[in-house]
Amino acid sequence: MKKKFIFPLAVILMASFAMTSFGDVIQSISSDSSSSSSSTNNESSSVYGFSPAPPSIHHPDSQETEVEKNNTPQQSQTQNVNSVQNKEPKEVTDYISTPNPTNSSVKFYYYIPAKLINSSTPYPLIVTVPGLDGDGQDAVYEELRNLADSKGYAILAPTFKFNQEDFDALKAYQYPQAWSGQALLDMLEKAKSNGLNYSKLYLVGFSAGAQFSSRFSFMKPELIDACALMASGARVKPDKKTNVKYFIGIGTMDDEYRKQNAEIFYSAATKLNIPIEYKKYSVDHGIADGELNDVVNFFEKVRNGQM
Repeated sequence: MKKKFIFPLAVILMASFAMTSFGDVIQSISSDSSSSSSSTNNESSSVYGFSPAPPSIHHPDSQETEVEKNNTPQQSQTQNVNSVQNKEPKEVTDYISTPNPTNSSVKFYYYIPAKLINSSTPYPLIVTVPGLDGDGQDAVYEELRNLADSKGYAILAPTFKFNQEDFDALKAYQYPQAWSGQALLDMLEKAKSNGLNYSKLYLVGFSAGAQFSSRFSFMKPELIDACALMASGARVKPDKKTNVKYFIGIGTMDDEYRKQNAEIFYSAATKLNIPIEYKKYSVDHGIADGELNDVVNFFEKVRNGQM
């Protein structure tokens, strides 16, 4: 004969209450889990959705990336932090004003590798100036960008416009004492206020850009560690000892006056015991294959104290 168990009413009520509380706990855990999952998905889309930099205060004609245009400063700040996490560099196009009518508004571009963003340690800055009437961003050659990414340089590239009347009057951008030197200083200052924490400059220019670079190296030698001049042709030479180290590249089939001026520059630097590399390439007026690799190696030797 089976035994019958009779539970008191109080026991039954207590069991019912316990089941109700347990159900509420389960529902609460389920709700928290769903909320947490939604929050994680939102963070993921913020972290991996966009890249570079927060907007700075730009000239009215400034051109910004679509990310900068379409986001509030708070969103951009988040993306700037996340650009380091995603290994995205910071790229900015900005403008400065000058008193030169042909160049009343000058565009410049700068590039900061992801690993240098928010760096408290200053890093070297490559200033690359293109040939006559060239766009600065086109002078951010692959070899220079690879050097920046692998060895920790930033890059800045101005875009100057040429005017023949200015050139005849020694007021074109190839003459930094006229106005373009101050223009570069203004670019550096504006970029610095937007996170460009540079130390010394490493100049590189081709043709007209090399003419500017050589003269600027005489104008502000205290700012510069190295200066690479490719197919310059400028009738300039150092007349006193300087701490700037030089690289000269010239084509063996380039114009005679360019080749002669390269020889004059090299000879004057050698007599003053200024460290200089001088290389000739089998090209006419252009950048030879391998020449930019020679410039990169020259920059690294200067940076590492090997010149």
